[in-house]
Amino acid sequence: MDYTSIQRDVYNAIKEAGTSATINIATKGTYSPVLDTYSTNATNYSSYVLVTKSDDSDSGLSSGIGKKIGDNVIKTEDKLFVFPAYLLPRLDAFLQNVNISIISNGKNWRIQALNVLEPGGVALMYKANVKLGETTSYVYAGWEVGNTLMWDGSSEVLWA
Repeated sequence: MDYTSIQRDVYNAIKEAGTSATINIATKGTYSPVLDTYSTNATNYSSYVLVTKSDDSDSGLSSGIGKKIGDNVIKTEDKLFVFPAYLLPRLDAFLQNVNISIISNGKNWRIQALNVLEPGGVALMYKANVKLGETTSYVYAGWEVGNTLMWDGSSEVLWA
């Protein structure tokens, strides 16, 4: 089955019913021992999102207030975003190595959890639990302690 046309249909439906958004994907670049910092490479993609409350059980998209995702608990102010996979790289393939944020309506949302609808292995759309956050808060295979990312026994200050 050709899922490319279905990808476009999903994109157009979300475009019509949703709001514009920018998907920002930032990767940790090369390490500078002289500066003791990592460079960051970021790419922006224009897209659209459907925004719902995390407890929007009437829509069938409930993510469960109070549910724990990693070290984060879903709170009432968190949102659930649904957005098309069309024209985006495969986000779920590298979620642990990058920071993915969604800028919508002037607010920066940080992805806490990401699910993909992928019949036949082709991503059609994503469903993401999001919370307001800093663009510099990375989701690497490390862990955050306050404003510091612990990384292989070292640390990196994310924001002051």
